[in-house]
Amino acid sequence: MSEVKGTISYYDNIYRKGWDGRGNIGWGYQQRRLHSTIFEFLNIDENDLVLEIGCGKGDLTEKLSKKYKKIVALDISSVGVKKARKRVDVNYNGEFLVADATELPFDAHQFDVVILSEVLEHVIDQKRCIQEIYRVLKPNGYPMLTTPNSGGFHRNMIKLVHKLLRKPYRPSSQIIDNPLSPTELKRILSPYFTIEKKRGILYTLPYLEVIGSQRLINLSKRISEFIEKRNLLSNFGLYQCLLCRSRKSVD
Repeated sequence: MSEVKGTISYYDNIYRKGWDGRGNIGWGYQQRRLHSTIFEFLNIDENDLVLEIGCGKGDLTEKLSKKYKKIVALDISSVGVKKARKRVDVNYNGEFLVADATELPFDAHQFDVVILSEVLEHVIDQKRCIQEIYRVLKPNGYPMLTTPNSGGFHRNMIKLVHKLLRKPYRPSSQIIDNPLSPTELKRILSPYFTIEKKRGILYTLPYLEVIGSQRLINLSKRISEFIEKRNLLSNFGLYQCLLCRSRKSVD
């Protein structure tokens, strides 16, 4: 319980300070790539009921609200939820809740789609979170996940550099950050879901920002997008995006 309280306090402070990822090089570009993949993968009816877990301050929620009519957005941080509620259009036909991803306050079989974008790696009990998503989804419902790839080329290269420099490596500065490899993620998902679509988001080669060549960075981005669109190297990206389907049978 103390770990949960610490997590809530941490994210409350982050959103209270107005963190928006600007300290993370390329975060805005990465986020646009992740969000565009979500909308590309999701081929659902505008009237389907969508649950977004870990809405934060509403970056993705705002985009979802322009396309889908029925959305429930929740986050463990009340400060984040308050900011998300403020930024979404007044005509938004949805609901905002403060809740834990491992204890969803819904009955079983409620949602057509559950979206978990850049959240699973920050959840204390990842298996319990997946079980809860499975519980609240309708039979044949869709979970859409994006999460960092601990086994990708980008991250392994960074780990190698840290090892050579004898510096400790952490995925990020967040209080809980436990990214999974494609194999680890599949192991958690497979009892409950089948994978329908998958894509690795490469972003750019590591350390190009250090070189300082915008032309080289832009070339790397174009190459990465070319590879992604053709679904090549899906297990080697900086991020992994998966659209799954529930294994529940239709009664």
